[in-house]
Amino acid sequence: MLGDVTTAMTAAGSINALLVQAARTGRGGHLDVCMIESLVYIQEWVSTELAGGWDTTNPGACDQSPLLVLPNGAVWGIAGSPVAWFDHLVVALERPELADDPRFADPVDREANKAELFAIITEWAASFDSFDHFRITLEARSPFTTAELRSIDELAATDWAAHRELFANVAGGFVVPARPARGADIGTDGHLAPRGADNREVLAEVLGYDDARIDALTAAGVVVADTASGSTRPF
Repeated sequence: MLGDVTTAMTAAGSINALLVQAARTGRGGHLDVCMIESLVYIQEWVSTELAGGWDTTNPGACDQSPLLVLPNGAVWGIAGSPVAWFDHLVVALERPELADDPRFADPVDREANKAELFAIITEWAASFDSFDHFRITLEARSPFTTAELRSIDELAATDWAAHRELFANVAGGFVVPARPARGADIGTDGHLAPRGADNREVLAEVLGYDDARIDALTAAGVVVADTASGSTRPF
């Protein structure tokens, strides 16, 4: 759901950017919106993780679709609710006796004992020699599907991320998401302006303030002069 909404909003905003570009330059463009790219762009801790800010990645949790944290540290997610699709799960596990287990007798019992149910699935998943073997078996026996969860560090190291130019190096050695979508000169070119670097231009061009008024605002402390760059910035 989050991926659907975020990607749609990214597409809408990017279309607006293309329309502005066309109005200003007479030049159109091609828009390439990717769900993973959109999701990476909105993650507030991406740069922190890429800078080594976490010892381990928190896989999070999902109420109905289990995230299986295996003994080797891998995290596999299952799309689908084992509580609602319990009959299919029993077949996939090849554990017909679970159908007679009072802990899982009906949806209310299964919900109450969901942690135990997820533990059984995790133990089963850990018995496979690879994720691909697990995925093929699960999908062949049930309507469930699955995916292997990767950390941002792992994603950044993939050929796919390099092909998409998913991340950009910026001042200070930090790595940030490059753009929410491709096209219309969206995103960063790797050069980050200091905070408030364009304040003088905005005050002059948008509000029509002259230099004297901007200087007066600066002297009054309404905007603060950045002596390192010569720009002004608000508190």
